[in-house]
Amino acid sequence: MLPSAVRFLDNCSIRKKLIIFIVGISGFAICLSSIFQVIYGVYYSRSTLDKELTILARVIGDQSTAALEFFDKIAAKENLSSLKERHTLTLACLYDDDKQLFSSYVRQVANDLSRSDCPPRLLASPQENSNAYAQHQIERRGQVLGYLYVESDLTEVRQFAIRNFLMVTAVLSIALLLAYALTARLHHVISFPILDLVNVTKQLSDAGDYGVRATSRGEDELGILVTAFNDMLDEIQQRDLQLHQLNEALELKVGERTNALQAANNSLTESLSKLNQTQDQLVQSEKMAALGQLVAGIAHEINTPVGVAVTAASHFEGVSDQCMELYRQGTMSRGDFEDFLQKTSEIAKMVLANLRRAANLISSFKQLAVDQSSGEKRCFNLKKYIHEILTSLQPKFKRTKHRVDVNCPDDLELTSHPGAISQILTNFLMNSLIHGFENIEQGQISIDVEVASESMLIRYRDNGKGISAEHIKKVFDPFFTTKRGQGGSGLGMNIVYNLVAQTLGGTIVCNSEPGQGVEFELTMPMAARIIESTP
Repeated sequence: MLPSAVRFLDNCSIRKKLIIFIVGISGFAICLSSIFQVIYGVYYSRSTLDKELTILARVIGDQSTAALEFFDKIAAKENLSSLKERHTLTLACLYDDDKQLFSSYVRQVANDLSRSDCPPRLLASPQENSNAYAQHQIERRGQVLGYLYVESDLTEVRQFAIRNFLMVTAVLSIALLLAYALTARLHHVISFPILDLVNVTKQLSDAGDYGVRATSRGEDELGILVTAFNDMLDEIQQRDLQLHQLNEALELKVGERTNALQAANNSLTESLSKLNQTQDQLVQSEKMAALGQLVAGIAHEINTPVGVAVTAASHFEGVSDQCMELYRQGTMSRGDFEDFLQKTSEIAKMVLANLRRAANLISSFKQLAVDQSSGEKRCFNLKKYIHEILTSLQPKFKRTKHRVDVNCPDDLELTSHPGAISQILTNFLMNSLIHGFENIEQGQISIDVEVASESMLIRYRDNGKGISAEHIKKVFDPFFTTKRGQGGSGLGMNIVYNLVAQTLGGTIVCNSEPGQGVEFELTMPMAARIIESTP
């Protein structure tokens, strides 16, 4: 309710606001004082009536002393009948010393059904009604002779209240008329200058003509406001003229600068185009150089198993020729044949193992060339597969004293991409060997596997040199390496990140401090996503 009234006053005109405030405040003040006056008048009239009844009861009681003392009811009745002259008195009851009704007076009013008679015995407390009453104890020489109870209606009090109310209403009406007339005069004095300012403001807003001025009607506060407003318009008009002149000069300068900037922009665009071309060439050259270094490393790795396979094949040729010569001479014994079969089996296993290793290296290089996309997915024993990876890298570690510990459940069967896991762990192990254990004779590597309900955590740790805070932020960036020019391509950890995120659908985090080793936490789902191969 109150917010609605505030919004209504905010939207009213000044004339209505003056009327509402002046008439409202005046009416409220007069009503408040009039109500107080009426209430006080009624209270004063009632108090006066109570005092008069008390005095009347004392006088009539004293006059009834002889009637009570001589038990003269006729005299008592005549004494009470003298109360007829008081038209407001409705009841007078005289009781003896035993509080029994001795005599009474009851005003006779036609059609008055609310009239009550005197009780036969004086009550301890008068009956509840809307009349005024008084009670007097009649004594003579300290002896109680009886009691007098008188009761009067409130006709005079009501008439006094009505007269006061009519008088207050008349005064209030005259005051409101005077307040309204005063408001009309104030509206003419206050509202007209303000409305003049409003009209001038509208003209400024609609037409933008700062030459219009408001009319001052006096030297009061409103007159000072109008004068200040006109001075402000003079200043705005002067500044508008200066601004217009500055805009014209600025447009000329902007035109000149635009032509110069256009020529400079054309030159910069041409330079930027050349810079982008140069940058693309540098990036491509860097990629090719990194891939070339990686190809050289792969070729070196392939050379060992291929060399072993060639040596084994050459040895097999010699064993075969020796066996053939014995056969032709007819001197081959059973022991010679069994020895030939044993050597043949060992050579075949050696050739097959090294050729498979070479094939795996070539397959890894192929996966790198096609952005690590592979659709191979199968179920395999993870612990056994990790040991196979370590076996394939045994030539790298056999000349060192580094130790690798694997903590993995023996019966963990994983349906995933073994090639991706192999490439990830191989990168970890080679980085530890090349970077982490540089100038460290005996290092410790641990590979821990923890299985949750639907995911698996592979935690790889070494106690090597660790990675600085500056480098750890770039560890997964492509072409980032600390061995630039020493065989490092900078693609290894980027390939690891892509394999974890894309092929395995997991996440990888690297934690390290200088001198505290490095830790990789690889989290992946138990069933990896199938990655479709792209040609």
